[in-house]
Amino acid sequence: MKTWASHVVEPMGEGKSKVTLEIRHWFHDKIGLFSGSTEAEWYAYSVAWLAFAGAVLALGLVYRNEWLRRLITLAGAAFAVFDFVKVYG
Repeated sequence: MKTWASHVVEPMGEGKSKVTLEIRHWFHDKIGLFSGSTEAEWYAYSVAWLAFAGAVLALGLVYRNEWLRRLITLAGAAFAVFDFVKVYG
């Protein structure tokens, strides 16, 4: 049985995975697990993930349900922190 959290969190994880695979496909014809990555590809990941986090944060501000708003905003903030740590960590 799915809960409200799984209805929100799973699509966000799937969305971020799709964004990541699209970027990988733009830079490589075949998506290989152990093929190398360029600096431009890493910058593209950072920009796309930050844009995704911003979109999730904006979506969280639109919802009228307080609990759902907090959950989505927290997820968006987590994505932004993850991207920040990836770039500067």
